[in-house]
Amino acid sequence: MTTQVLYFVLACGVLAILYGLVTARAVLSASPGNARMQEIAHAIQIGACAYLNRQ
Repeated sequence: MTTQVLYFVLACGVLAILYGLVTARAVLSASPGNARMQEIAHAIQIGACAYLNRQ
């Protein structure tokens, strides 16, 4: 019984890692958007960095 639980937990961990890799690849290969979207994203990134620096 304990061995089966261990294998189940390990399988879940492997599946979670695979899901993370597939999702990350999909997000990174997505289009960055048009110029206006990139401008907004840059402004958000600057604001986030400023916030983190104030913390």
